[in-house]
Amino acid sequence: METSLQDDVDLTVDDEGRLGVLSGLRRQDKEILVLAAWEELSVAEIARVLGCSRANAAVRLHRARKRASALLGGLAPDVSQPEECA
Repeated sequence: METSLQDDVDLTVDDEGRLGVLSGLRRQDKEILVLAAWEELSVAEIARVLGCSRANAAVRLHRARKRASALLGGLAPDVSQPEECA
């Protein structure tokens, strides 16, 4: 049975007990956090991967980190619309 990268990330996170907050985040937030943290990509590199501007990638990363922080702290995360690359 083949698994996707996202399935592998969720299993790794759950198995190691690290960043368990990923399961509570939206797909777009998980994607950008994984690119920044696990893949160690810069904002410019993330922008190229996602096909968006550097500014858009920076804003998306900031908002994803904010929502992850809110989940870790037990606060209600920001429920604004997900950002898509244009």
